[in-house]
Amino acid sequence: MTDDRRPGASAVEETEIELARATAVVAVGEEEGGNGRGLGRRRCVATTRRFIVEASGGRRPRTAATEDEGMIEMTYDDVRACARGGDGRSTLSRVFGGGRVTIRLTTRDGRWAEATIGGREGDVFCDAVERGMAERRREMRPIGGTSEADIRRRASGASAATAGVGGAVNRQLERAAETQRTMDEAFSDLESLMAKASDMVALAERLATSTEKKSGTESELQRLVLSLGIKSPVTRAGSGAEFHRELGAQLARWIKPVLDSSNGIITLTDAFCLFNRARGVEVVSPQDMLRACESWESQAFDVHLREFENGVKVIHTTERTDDEACARIKALLPTPESSLDAYEAAQTLETTPEIALEYLRMAESRGILCRDDGPTQIRFYANLYEEEMRLD
Repeated sequence: MTDDRRPGASAVEETEIELARATAVVAVGEEEGGNGRGLGRRRCVATTRRFIVEASGGRRPRTAATEDEGMIEMTYDDVRACARGGDGRSTLSRVFGGGRVTIRLTTRDGRWAEATIGGREGDVFCDAVERGMAERRREMRPIGGTSEADIRRRASGASAATAGVGGAVNRQLERAAETQRTMDEAFSDLESLMAKASDMVALAERLATSTEKKSGTESELQRLVLSLGIKSPVTRAGSGAEFHRELGAQLARWIKPVLDSSNGIITLTDAFCLFNRARGVEVVSPQDMLRACESWESQAFDVHLREFENGVKVIHTTERTDDEACARIKALLPTPESSLDAYEAAQTLETTPEIALEYLRMAESRGILCRDDGPTQIRFYANLYEEEMRLD
């Protein structure tokens, strides 16, 4: 599993092709179900034959959690299982810069290696590993040719379809065709959805007009109609150069009741989904949504866009302050033995675990909390040296 190859040397051999490369937090273990050891941040490579963790180069001191050792590799022929998971965030969350993806490979004799990669890069790398494993197994499947030359060629990982420049071109064409098929399916579904949504918005406008003429009081029917969406969404065609400013104003007015029902804070990704659902067919892109939120700085609205240190973006009211959150978190830790995780903090802060974790990290950066980063979860304790840190 390990190799004494010198740091900086190319890990990719002539008989294979590199598919992806990424920096990851790596852990390895010698038996399935047993405790592993962390290797810290390493450069990982996915090829057509192997999963590789490059040598660290000895730039970091050796500790119990970070070992300075040579290259680690796993050939796809030896891999028995490949598992992929995330931290609970949606793909849309990674569009705004957050989220992590973990891939774990286990060999037939129980050894395993695990790589955790952040953002969109994690999805690309995991896709490359899974694609490489699938292609390797397809190549090794018997297809009638059992001569000694065929066996040697399959064992080396080389084939006419994957070797050299022609192989790289073939893979690029396959990826392009797969992307095109995915886009065709997505847009066909989107066209059907937009047609239905257009009918619903038209119905909502007709019902809203009729109820306004019949009575000046708000009826139950009128409330249901208004819940179907925004009656006159701001569009780029109608607003021109002021599109993002007017979109920001409409978003600020629309999201106030949403924030009231979400205890004053909501992630930008959740707001994006709800806002586009309310707009019907006039959907906005993530970039337009972000620029609309940024326009609030020059307008007098009681809503704000915030980006936490870990990259999570939220929309919150003025009443949602860090001091208020820190006070509520500190009240949950009356004794030195008391601790809490993101799910327990979320119940007190009346928000999602994702946002609660960011508040816990913020309190840690202020010196109010300290963490215990265990193998299964992160728990936070009150910092007993807070007063001394404040005096310093």
